[in-house]
Formats: sequence, structure tokens, C-alpha cells
Amino acid sequence: MFGPDTPPRDGPVREPSRADLLPSGPIFSPQEDGPAAAGSPPAADRGRVYVVDDERELATTLCEVLRENSFRAVGFDDPRTALAAIRPDAADLLLTDLMMPHMDGIRLARAALQIDRYLAVVVMTGQGSVRVAVEAMRSGAIDFILKPFRMTQLLPVLDRAVEARRVRVEHDRLTRDVARLEAEKRAFLEQMNAKLAALAATDPLTGLANRRVFDEALGREAALAGRGGRPLSLALFDVDHFKGFNDAFGHPAGDDALCRTAALIAGGCRGTDVAARIGGEEFAVLLPATGATGAWALAERVRQRVEAAAWPLRAITVSGGVATFDVPFRVEAGACLVRAADRALYAAKARGRNRIAYDPADGTSPTSDASTG
Repeated sequence: MFGPDTPPRDGPVREPSRADLLPSGPIFSPQEDGPAAAGSPPAADRGRVYVVDDERELATTLCEVLRENSFRAVGFDDPRTALAAIRPDAADLLLTDLMMPHMDGIRLARAALQIDRYLAVVVMTGQGSVRVAVEAMRSGAIDFILKPFRMTQLLPVLDRAVEARRVRVEHDRLTRDVARLEAEKRAFLEQMNAKLAALAATDPLTGLANRRVFDEALGREAALAGRGGRPLSLALFDVDHFKGFNDAFGHPAGDDALCRTAALIAGGCRGTDVAARIGGEEFAVLLPATGATGAWALAERVRQRVEAAAWPLRAITVSGGVATFDVPFRVEAGACLVRAADRALYAAKARGRNRIAYDPADGTSPTSDASTG
């Protein structure tokens, strides 16, 4: 390495000045223009440096020359005092001697990096060996420099160390920003997917499940009923004389009537039931684990709710058809259930509307036919 008699890279050989060759000596106390206190804005200069050496004169000279070269430097004569003064983001660089009493530079570097993980560490040492270099790097140091050295050698080392520190800070900031943006994007996509799924599953007018969801639920519940040996019922409802209502009062009034009817149907259902709009004025309620009597009772409850509602233009009623498949369950039970409930619905309309009819899809029968006449 360069020593007292080593000439500069360019120009004639000359006697090194104090700025070129750093002498040994005691250390000095911190100066006011040293690294910023924690939380203060970064200085618009070459860098903020902690200088730690047990030789006062050496550290004093180092700080003076660093300030002359646009660094902000503060020095300590005891590594323990230096460690106590270190704060997160108060400095860019720790320039420390290796061999010091009480705490060597390796231990100081490790302890300092526990306080400020972005602090760049450069170790000064007179022990030029691979072992020392490896140990310094393992402690978290970015670089090391051998004593004696010239400032023309030290300044580029410090510049690289400060830049490395700033790159790490910026990299981590960008990484956090990217992670935050990715999280926000994922949350947005999940929200949009949930909305799309809801739109895809919902009848846009009434808010009930749509025909696709009803068909999927019918297939799923039919399979579950077959495996579990439990009954499955279906109630179909149709708004009575809806075409005449639409013609008399207009489509907006008809849409409002459908929405009110849907709310009344949904209000009469249980949490396990699937209420859906499956056609223009036709609604369906799938009733898992429900036999003929329970399905009949629910359908009649819905019919009564609609009949008793306060309709703003004209009284509205519904007709309903109920069917049940009980054990033994067949593979085509879902399709049979729909056909049977549809037959029952037509029967209710044929008998005068505003009533519930039952079709024994599997040969079972409810208690009786219910109607208002």
C-alpha cells in the first residue's frame, strides 16, 4: 500500500503535506458541524461521517481535512462514546480505526449497524492482511484502507461508501414502494374480482341470485342430497297477471313490482335457501334438506306475504308450485324437480292463481292444496 515515501499517481515526487499524510495522535471531541441529529434533514454535501480513533491528532486531522473536502465530520476518542452517540440516519458513514482500547473497530461496526443498518462502515488498519479484510467485511464494513494513506486514496473510498449507502437506502425505499403498490394492486384486483363475481351471480334488477347461480346450486344440492340421503325441495313463483300490470302502468312500475316481490320472497326464506330470479316474472327458491311439508309451508308463507303487502298501484299476488325429491334419490333428480315444480305452478294458475300447488316429483305429497280462492 501507499506509505510516506510513495509518490502520487501523477506529477513529480514531493514531500506529503498534512492533508496527504495523516499522522498519529489522540482524538478530539465532537464538533457542531458533524453528522445531523436523528430526524434532521440530510445535509446537501458530500456526506456525514463519524470518525473514531484512539489517536487524537490523527482523528483531528482527518475531520479537518474531511470538512475541507465538503464532508460533515464528527470525531470521538472512545468507541464507546461514539456508539452512544450514533442515531439512525444521523450520518452516512462510520470511519473507524481497527485496533482501539475497550472496543475494536469490528465490534463497533457490528454494534453501530444494529442502530443504523444503512450506515456505511470503512475500517482503517495498519494490519494489511486478507484475514483482517475478511473479518472487516463480515462485520458489515463496505471497505477498509491501510495506514498510512493519503487523502487522495481515502476520499474515493469514502465517496464509494457514501454512495453505496445511499443506493441501499433508495433500493429499500423503492422495494417498499413496489411492495406497497403491489399490495394495493392485489387489493384492488380482489375487490374488482369480488364485484365482478357478485355481478355475475346476481340478477341486476332484483338483487337475487340469477339463473346461472340457481342452476349451479340445484346441481350441487342435488348431489349432496343424493350422497347424504336427505330431501330436496323446490318452489317456483310467478307474478299473477304481470303482463297486464306492465301494460297498464308501464315498465318502470313493472320493474318496481318485481323488485318488491323479490324482497318479499327473500324475506320469507331461511339462510340455507337459495332465492333466485330465473325469468321475467318467475322466481325460484331451492330448499336443501327440506321435505314436502316444510317446502309447502314456506311457499304458502311467501304467497301470504305478497298478498298482504301494501302495493302502491294495484294489488299483486303470486302463484306457486312446489315439488320435493326424497330418498331414494336418482341421478336426474334436479331436472325432475324443476319439471315437477313447473307442472305444479301451471296447476296453481289453472286453478285460479294466488295459490300454491304441489306436484309429487317422487310420489310424496304435502298435507293439502292451499289457496285463497
